[in-house]
Amino acid sequence: MIPSLTLPRDPLAIAADRLDAGTERGRQERERLAAAADVRVFARYARILHPERGEIPFKPWRWQPDLLHMFATTRLLVILKARQLGVSWLAAIYALWVAMKPGKKVLLISKGQDEADDLLAKVTFIFDRLPEWLRPFSRRNTSELEFPDLASSIESFPATEGVGRSKTASVVIIDEHGHQRWARKIFLALKPVVENGQLISISSANGQGALHTHIYLNGKPRAGQKRGSPGPNGFVSVFIPWSAHPERDAYWRERARAEMSDLDDAEFAQEYPANDTEAFIVSGRPVFRAEDITAQSVVVGKGGETGVTYFADPEPGKVYVIGADTSEGLAQSNWCYAEVLERDSGDQVAVLAGRWAPDVYAAKLDRLARHYGQHASRGSQTVIVGVERNNHGHAVILELRHLSAGGAPYAIYRAWDKHLGWPTTSATRPVMVDQLEAALRTKALTVHDAGTVDQLGTFAYNDDGRPEAQEGYHDDAVLALAIAWQLRRRAFGRTLDVSPGQRKAAA
Repeated sequence: MIPSLTLPRDPLAIAADRLDAGTERGRQERERLAAAADVRVFARYARILHPERGEIPFKPWRWQPDLLHMFATTRLLVILKARQLGVSWLAAIYALWVAMKPGKKVLLISKGQDEADDLLAKVTFIFDRLPEWLRPFSRRNTSELEFPDLASSIESFPATEGVGRSKTASVVIIDEHGHQRWARKIFLALKPVVENGQLISISSANGQGALHTHIYLNGKPRAGQKRGSPGPNGFVSVFIPWSAHPERDAYWRERARAEMSDLDDAEFAQEYPANDTEAFIVSGRPVFRAEDITAQSVVVGKGGETGVTYFADPEPGKVYVIGADTSEGLAQSNWCYAEVLERDSGDQVAVLAGRWAPDVYAAKLDRLARHYGQHASRGSQTVIVGVERNNHGHAVILELRHLSAGGAPYAIYRAWDKHLGWPTTSATRPVMVDQLEAALRTKALTVHDAGTVDQLGTFAYNDDGRPEAQEGYHDDAVLALAIAWQLRRRAFGRTLDVSPGQRKAAA
């Protein structure tokens, strides 16, 4: 399960051996040095909060010291685990151990604000209960535990879109990585840390599309390599099954299955897997293959005005299509998402994403379309914008008509029913999704935006066969990309290459 590793003796451990342990002060200094040299020694002084027994001394299960040892000796580590195995407490112990060394910066990134607060609370819980002679001077607030005399700190953050950008750290620990919406954007922002520092990705499974899944699968050793060797991506993958808890046996699993009767077998296996193959069996059927998702060329891109990311500049002689999904622009609503494709290559060249009122979104679409139409000759149009025709879409289209009046270098898409806008209906949606899947599978389309790739990974057929985002996720980018792909095939004199039956359904 967890490969055993050997570690050369730390100089602090050697120094500790030389101290006179005959006095209390000498004993404490010897223990302090030994704890600083080995996280497993440090863990002996930790106390944790048990959900049923309250505060208890940390008494590691058989495999936990080995995992702590891996934390300390593996630069790039990805952990796939069953639920409720105490790995977050191990991460908190390790984070504190690192930060109690001079000049160390530890970042903790969790799914949401509550989870970020909870992980840092675990760290401070352990710190406050250490022996006084082991605790350095500290300062704290709700998101940071700082050790000024050591110039070290631990900060916690929720996994928002911009987290990690411009941050520097010795160690980054990403908790529940498989369940973070902006996983790829955060990962790209943390690329300097990945290249120069330590990154630990921890999560239970979340289907085949999650970034954590891809890191784990590409971190597994290949044939002929010994267990614990890094995979092609440089990460070392570790799987921890449901049975790693010493109080779990076959009877426990049977009882847990009965208590979770609302989950189907695949969902239960994902929560409490016996092996990593079982962990990735998802409920429902993913629309897009994992290998097609991982094959996409994800890059950081270049920022423009708020919400815009450019992956390629407009070029003379090129033609562009923009697919736009709309929302009402409220703080808790879906996102407005627009995808820009270069027609001939099928390359994604830009995205626009945010929550805006229809008129604001229309103005941003107008500027984006003009940007990619800047090389159009006078009176010609080299960009077509297809806005999804729905309640909010009608308002966006109306404003876009006003903004484009008088000779804009773009046109608003007019559907086969002679109305402006793209109609996503029960008839057109399956065709859109099927053809988008085929475009990715045949490599006719290349996606560069991390947020779009994340959504592709959590888009699946539900029990009724309807393609949609899995629970807790969004599909704005997927639908905008599907519209853009349809425009690429229909716009500028092109027509859909579909069977007569499909064409009838689409019309």
